[in-house]
Amino acid sequence: MKKLICLALVALMMALAAMPVMAEPVTLKETSPFFDLTFDVPAGLTMKEEERGEVSIVLLEGTDKPELTYWFTVAFDDLYSGRDTKDLSPEELDQLFAESLGEINFADASYTMVDLDNMKVMDIRSKEHRNVNLIAVQDGYFLQVYGMYDDYAQAMDENDYKLGTAILDSIEIQVISDAPVPDATEMPEQ
Repeated sequence: MKKLICLALVALMMALAAMPVMAEPVTLKETSPFFDLTFDVPAGLTMKEEERGEVSIVLLEGTDKPELTYWFTVAFDDLYSGRDTKDLSPEELDQLFAESLGEINFADASYTMVDLDNMKVMDIRSKEHRNVNLIAVQDGYFLQVYGMYDDYAQAMDENDYKLGTAILDSIEIQVISDAPVPDATEMPEQ
């Protein structure tokens, strides 16, 4: 009888160990006077919020891989007001791609469009795959998840990309003000 119970416990422990660890939902309140954010922190990452001036930056750091960090940006843009990534023309997608690179010089970077459960995403990659750069527009909000290893020391693998897409696909924006949201270009100088 003891052997049977022991075997049953071992089988139960093995079954529990094989189950995927669920993502932890997090809601950030009052990160903006206009909206709150809810997103999932995937298993294997922990959240850290940093204040840089008056800007709050959300970092998701690897627990098993402490050298791996993701962060995301959310900003309203009048150019995309009421629109999603799927609504953008090829020319607008090319413009979004060029603007997203900003000061970063990835001469060999290109993008593909990827359908996730909740949105269409621009997946920007370079030949070396040293970072994850995922961009979407959701109801006028520009969303970006960026991930990398410290100092771009190693290439990102498919599991690293899956973590990035899981973060982006889980973002939900709850508008909390009826006032028009200012475009990022209309924000006062700090």
